[in-house]
Formats: sequence, C-alpha cells, structure tokens
Amino acid sequence: MANYLGAALGLDLHVTASARAEEGSGRISARIPDGSCSDTSLIKAAASTVLERLGPNDRKDIEVEVRSEIPVARGLKSSSAVSNAVVLACCSALKIRLTLLELIKVGVEAAFRARVTVTGAFDDATASMLGGATVTDNKKLKLLRRFKADGRLRVVLLVPSSKSFSGKVNVERVKPVSEVLALAHSLAMRRKLWLAMTLNGLACSSVFGCGGEAALAALGAGALGAGLSGKGPSVAAVVEEDRVDRVKEALEAFEGELMVRRVNNERAKVR
Repeated sequence: MANYLGAALGLDLHVTASARAEEGSGRISARIPDGSCSDTSLIKAAASTVLERLGPNDRKDIEVEVRSEIPVARGLKSSSAVSNAVVLACCSALKIRLTLLELIKVGVEAAFRARVTVTGAFDDATASMLGGATVTDNKKLKLLRRFKADGRLRVVLLVPSSKSFSGKVNVERVKPVSEVLALAHSLAMRRKLWLAMTLNGLACSSVFGCGGEAALAALGAGALGAGLSGKGPSVAAVVEEDRVDRVKEALEAFEGELMVRRVNNERAKVR
C-alpha cells in the first residue's frame, strides 16, 4: 500500500457477470440478484468506463447482472474481481476487443472512479483476471512477475463478520512499515511467495490491529504461509492438503467463518 508495490494469489472464489446491450442513449442498469452487495456503484462505473470506448455515434444502453461468492469488505479482493467480471461481460456484449492487460486497466480505472480503492489494486486485479500468483508495481500498472502456484495447495480463510472498506483506508498508517513491505515484495519477486505473504501479513496486522494472532496460530499448526489478507479483517493461510484439518482446528479459536479453497491458476473466461 505505502509503496504501491503488490502481490496477490488467485483463489477459486468466483464472480460471474452478464451484460446485454441495445441501441440507446448510454443508460446503465445494474442488478445483484443474490444480494451479495447492495451497492451497484462499482458495476456502473465499470460499465461506464467500457461504454466510453465506443465511438461518439455508437450509443448503447447496457444491463449488467452480477453474482459473487466473495464476501464483501473482508480483504478478499471482491472489488477487483467484480470490476474484472463486469468489464469482461460488457466488452463481450459490445464486441470491444482488448488484451487481458488492457481489460485489467479498464477495471482499475473503474475502481478508482467508484472510490473503492486507494492504490488501484492492480496486483489483486491481475491475480483475479490471470490466475496464479502475480507481483506488480501498482503505481505504474506494471505486471512484474506471474507464477503458477502449486495446484495441490489449499488456502484456509478465516472470514470475520466485521467489515473494512478499502476506499476508506488511510495509507499514511502503513508508511512506518513500508520498508518491511518492500522486503516482502522482493521475496515475492524471487518466488518466496509464502514467506512474503507471512511477512507482509504480519506487518499489516501490526498496523490495522487484527489478524496477527490467527496468522501465528495457523503457522504453528503447519501452514506454509499465513497473514492478514489485504487490509483485513480476513486471514489467509496456505496449507498442504494433509494439514488442512490441523490449521482449521487452530483457527476455530477465533471469531469468523472458515472457508477452504483451492489455488486458481486459470484466467477469467467469457462464456
């Protein structure tokens, strides 16, 4: 956050978006029928950012519908995933062809417009769109590395009921640990992903005041890496399959829902 360097890992938590376009005046309608979130501002911002790529004489109305498995405002990158899904769906409906990185950058622009991000979260957006582990420079919107993660690994998530909205995070709070976060980034660049995850997560826990004890409990139970996810409050632990139960048992001592997910190495798809 403080130095705009980032890294993220794709998981099999899915967002689906559908879009229907017709001749019109540029009207946008958005629906979230599963009730996963009541705020449609990000969906509308993403659709609007795509519509702007049409020519001045090509006016369309677009209807967008989104369903998400990702808990909102828990540090699990729901905004990046939703933005990516909407941009993909709208580009498909409007027959706009963009590269994957161009699609990601449109989604980042939408996230800024909707004020759901401070840094742009280019790291989260690349992992969501491309799958695998990504290492980025968020300020330059540059993908520095992308690795396929071991598909046999599992990620145990502790998802508390409390919420924290990324757009309201004060970056100044993170500056005292900026050198620690830069070290974590350098470790990720060298494929030391789980050590980077642990260092980054524990540093962020010291700033935001949550998740540290749960991460240490997961590490003590055999997790390869563990730490606060984003700005929290969720904690993520990367675990070999035969240690999932031990890590889950250790995390049951803390408030929140436990989820076990696979690593996702596949790119987002249009169906």
